[in-house]
Amino acid sequence: MVKNQMQDITDIIERAVLQGLKNVSSTLPVAETNGLNAKEYFNVTEAAEFTRLAKQTIYQKVSMRTIPFIKKGGRVIFRKSELQDWMNVDSKKWLRK
Repeated sequence: MVKNQMQDITDIIERAVLQGLKNVSSTLPVAETNGLNAKEYFNVTEAAEFTRLAKQTIYQKVSMRTIPFIKKGGRVIFRKSELQDWMNVDSKKWLRK
């Protein structure tokens, strides 16, 4: 009897935790990357936040092809690792001047 009660309590807790995780995960922002891993890829808004540049500046740099980007399904996306490398190289240029 005690064993059954413990199992019932365990089942209730498990369901509550899973429901809580489901609720939390549904409220987290997700990058619009057409199925690409949202942790590795950014849309323009996320790239602007990550680089601390204005969205307009990001668009200008894409237009001038001075920032690494990928065209995917008509959208411009950015690989996080490439933006990090780009920022490191770009900051070294500024330090030399």
